[in-house]
Amino acid sequence: MKRPSKITVPERASPLAKLVFAEMKRQGVTYADLEWGAGVQITTFKAWRSDNRPGLETIEAALGALGWALVPVPNLNMLAPEDRAAVEELAGRLRPSEILASAIQAAADFPARAARDRADRLVPPKRQTESVE
Repeated sequence: MKRPSKITVPERASPLAKLVFAEMKRQGVTYADLEWGAGVQITTFKAWRSDNRPGLETIEAALGALGWALVPVPNLNMLAPEDRAAVEELAGRLRPSEILASAIQAAADFPARAARDRADRLVPPKRQTESVE
């Protein structure tokens, strides 16, 4: 049985650093575990606790070691009005954890779905043959 984590989430840390510390606490990951898994020195993580903001490569490494990925997403106001309405409607029906899970699943499925859509566009539709009797 793992001991409870002593990691705390500092108030002054950047939002992404807070996520790392919260996940470390939730998963019971120590600084040494994260250093080994992410390939980033412990001193770097400890510097994030105050004014130092994580760089892109180090935050991606830390999140990756914790089972997360840093993924850019468009703001809702950048979506077409009909897409925004669909996203907002879905968000209204789901709990916050389901929204996140659904978004992650949709993102994970996107490459395969996009490949299927491209393949469908490349295959000519079947011609219907008229039978003359």
